Amino acid sequence: MSVATTASHASSRAPGYRHDGVYVRERNSQKDEPMSPAEVNSELRAELQQEIDDNRRSEYRLLPYASIAVVVLAAIIVVRVVFFS
Repeated sequence: MSVATTASHASSRAPGYRHDGVYVRERNSQKDEPMSPAEVNSELRAELQQEIDDNRRSEYRLLPYASIAVVVLAAIIVVRVVFFS
């Protein structure tokens, strides 16, 4: 598909065409209005909420991992100061 064909194909679409199940606005259409968020169905909303919950649980695990890293780093510094100075 050539660039001219792609450009003419894109310009023939309506301002709010569907792309992979989401409404997308052409770049130059309705410049003065902000884009509205895409409408999501309940299945997609549930899937996104599940992903958010999974990410939140993994973020809670970061605090103990960071604490362990700080303790190991402190131990390395103490060993270096005590034995190598």
